[in-house]
Amino acid sequence: MKLRSRNGQSPYIFPNPRTGRPLITIKTAFNAACRRAGIHGLRFHDLRRTFATHLLHRGADIETVRDLLGYHSIVMTERYLHTNEDRKKRAVELLEKAN
Repeated sequence: MKLRSRNGQSPYIFPNPRTGRPLITIKTAFNAACRRAGIHGLRFHDLRRTFATHLLHRGADIETVRDLLGYHSIVMTERYLHTNEDRKKRAVELLEKAN
């Protein structure tokens, strides 16, 4: 499937509506959306962390998450591992189910 811009007039997927050139940052739009939603202190990188954490909590293997994040090293991906007491308890209970 070939990706197309919204208006079909530009060779870029996300063209700047004023200049027609490709958008190189979404920081302004992200900050405006947060402001309109009344969200304070959220960084765009927090969305990446949330994405990785949700994948890992739902059972995705760390190698796949690493690939989706674009890392070469598992060590970088491990920064996104947010374990809590419930997850630790469930992990140990997996051993009980094996018997």
